[in-house]
Amino acid sequence: MKRVCSASGLSFIGITIVVWWSASCSTSPNIKAAPDPSIRAFYEKARLIMTGEESKIWKALPDNASREEFIEEFWKIRDPDPGTEENEAELEFEERVRYANTWFGMFNPRRGYDSKGEDEEKSRSGWNEERGRIYIALGPPDVIYFMADDDETVSHDGTRYRPRAEDWTMEQWIYDRYRAYVVFTKSGTGSWRMENSDPHFYEVLEWAKLNWVSADFKEDIKRRFKFKPEFAGSGLRISIPVSRISFDENFKAEFGVKVNVYRNRAKIDTLEETKVLEENEEELLDKKNLEFEIPYRTEEKGEYLFDIIIQDRLAPGLSKYRSFLKRKV
Repeated sequence: MKRVCSASGLSFIGITIVVWWSASCSTSPNIKAAPDPSIRAFYEKARLIMTGEESKIWKALPDNASREEFIEEFWKIRDPDPGTEENEAELEFEERVRYANTWFGMFNPRRGYDSKGEDEEKSRSGWNEERGRIYIALGPPDVIYFMADDDETVSHDGTRYRPRAEDWTMEQWIYDRYRAYVVFTKSGTGSWRMENSDPHFYEVLEWAKLNWVSADFKEDIKRRFKFKPEFAGSGLRISIPVSRISFDENFKAEFGVKVNVYRNRAKIDTLEETKVLEENEEELLDKKNLEFEIPYRTEEKGEYLFDIIIQDRLAPGLSKYRSFLKRKV
């Protein structure tokens, strides 16, 4: 694949992490309580890998029927191989939650051991500890440094060790595949919190939430696929930075487009199409963005929400982005 820009390097200067993570993962989400327990159970954990746009869409959904449709779409767009019967992304998510509950959580007397039954599994809360949240979003780190006072142990494959699981007071996780790292420290009460990370860690997290079961993350996060939607006279206009698009040898780009349309919180339409754009090399060098339009008329009065999902089909790995627009007619 050709890219019309050069990759830039990443620095690894630690910064103090801001409050966004704790706020986004509050145990009391500000949404209407869904009467269906299975829907509540889905959101409780799946919110950890929801993008900001998905969270806003979820909060705008009016009933269980629309939420169930959202859940189906949520896993569908993350499926790395739709040709198989199983959704590998959903299975991987369940495994990461299980692992987080096994190893993390302030009170876990059987740390490192599988739960003995359903009741014990439900009582475990490692998935909601900061280490658990990061693990669920990014998966196992490639390298872990375990530290306590002047002692240090390195796990070069990300494996954890039961004998000293309670001794460590600091951990540094390194994700070579994301070119990112994060540091956690243990408080006197036994809880763990994220202390710092590299400057691009938040961007890596947001990317992984939608494309988390994909090829190795080998490129600069600033070059990963992303688009900006806006309203145009005949519908929606999509603008994509040229530097974030994968082109073939003929400088052709191909996008899979899906738009879910809601009016007054009820789904009224779904648009699906393939967009193919062809440019020459000289034109691309002069352009910052490629644009295309999705025709749609909002003729009836009401509050509209457009849930827009676009995939770069020529990217070497799973490469999707999701955004939304609102309009009152």
